[in-house]
Amino acid sequence: MSGFTAFLGCLSWEGFGVFLGVILAVEFWRFLSSETEDGLEFYLLWVCVFVPWVWFASAAYRSGYGFSEHLTTLGLVPPVVLLILRCCRYILLTKTPFASKLRLHARLLTLGLTIASISLAISYILSQLDTFSDTTVPFSQNMFMQTVGELKDTSISTWKFRYGSLFILGWLGAIIVVLRLWKKRGLVFAGPLAFFAMPVFYRSILDPLWGSSVTNGLFGVAIMSCIIGSIVLAWRCQRTALNEPTYIAFIMLLLFWAALARDANRYDFFLGMSIAFFTADLILFLADFYGNQVKNLVPQLLLKTFIIFSILTLILFWKPVGGHAKDAMYVASKIRFATPGDTAVAKVFSWMKDNLPRTAVVAANWSNGSQLNVLARVKTIVDQDHYIPHWIHLYNQHIYSAVSEYEALEFLKSHNATHLMLLHGMESSDSFLRKGPSNAFIPVYPTEKFSEARIKVWEIHYPSDSQTNLKYLETGFPEIDVYLQSQ
Repeated sequence: MSGFTAFLGCLSWEGFGVFLGVILAVEFWRFLSSETEDGLEFYLLWVCVFVPWVWFASAAYRSGYGFSEHLTTLGLVPPVVLLILRCCRYILLTKTPFASKLRLHARLLTLGLTIASISLAISYILSQLDTFSDTTVPFSQNMFMQTVGELKDTSISTWKFRYGSLFILGWLGAIIVVLRLWKKRGLVFAGPLAFFAMPVFYRSILDPLWGSSVTNGLFGVAIMSCIIGSIVLAWRCQRTALNEPTYIAFIMLLLFWAALARDANRYDFFLGMSIAFFTADLILFLADFYGNQVKNLVPQLLLKTFIIFSILTLILFWKPVGGHAKDAMYVASKIRFATPGDTAVAKVFSWMKDNLPRTAVVAANWSNGSQLNVLARVKTIVDQDHYIPHWIHLYNQHIYSAVSEYEALEFLKSHNATHLMLLHGMESSDSFLRKGPSNAFIPVYPTEKFSEARIKVWEIHYPSDSQTNLKYLETGFPEIDVYLQSQ
């Protein structure tokens, strides 16, 4: 089931590799903290259920280019590498003439195999550093991507607004879990965890003090410290702690998504589950700790319930320690609301669903794209999760700002558009659409008082001399454009 879920996840979203990374982190932990292979056949089954089939099913994994160039290396190779490591250890400890001697140093052998694999991974990354820059830097510097607020760095005020004091309590809970489970041995991992929080949560405070380059350097050191600390702790583990895999999985979720959310606040959404988990664990730990101090004076159930209720009340409603419930209620009632709701835009979508064929392609603003797909049941050129954001820039340039009708028709025909939808005020003052009736753009919605409508839909009738042009299909990556045009 896990392998099949991984198969679906890898096909649907390239970022699913983060969740695979959490699973692999747990498996690497088990690999390092054990001296014999246990459950190798199940891990083999897991790998076989999704790795080969993802590769065969998706061309992005077989021959990806641009930002999918390293998709296979980052998503499918690590599970196979761990499988090879586990098989190597199993063979060395059971099938070789010197197996009995190696079994005395099984932990050391495991550590050596792990370090060797990490060294190979670092060598690969260093050798491909230029290609990583070539694919990610143009993407982040795309004119459209620069305007997306969700891709901005996450400030301390954003953390407070989204989570109140819970992001601190959750992180503190994770550190205390490490110390509770592994005592003094856990310091080697708890220390880096505490250090990791500084350049992540307090970046907006530290950058003005000593510059972003120093903060980024600290962030890199924090990442390496956490990797080294977790490896050393797993290698030195003498016994399996209670619920150990669950705690490791949630710690990795916390680390992975906090690292990503640091540079793009849209990813902090994925932190909620792990923050809630460790905050709840911390509250339960405090209830047990203080309850045990007076266990002979007050009934434990009543006392622990009172402690938990008191802590929850403080962090949810008392502003000095977060007041998270107040912000959450404000977001739910004032910021988050149903879209498009009962509005004129919703009526347009309903009309399209009833009157346009399923093959219709409606050119519209990217922010309406997914709603058009789902509510109007039509195809679009661009939407919120469009794989080629440069097309959004081209759409703005050749539709909103187009002064020539021929230019707009050439762009729309290149994208096979059948209809055009514009909201009031989106076209420029000298737009071709403001120059009177057109034989190419036929008004279809609304049927009455079209000129006064705030939302307009035209059906496109292409003249016989209208042409397509490859420049309207450019991706923003010159080397990719050359490749696509050669096809």
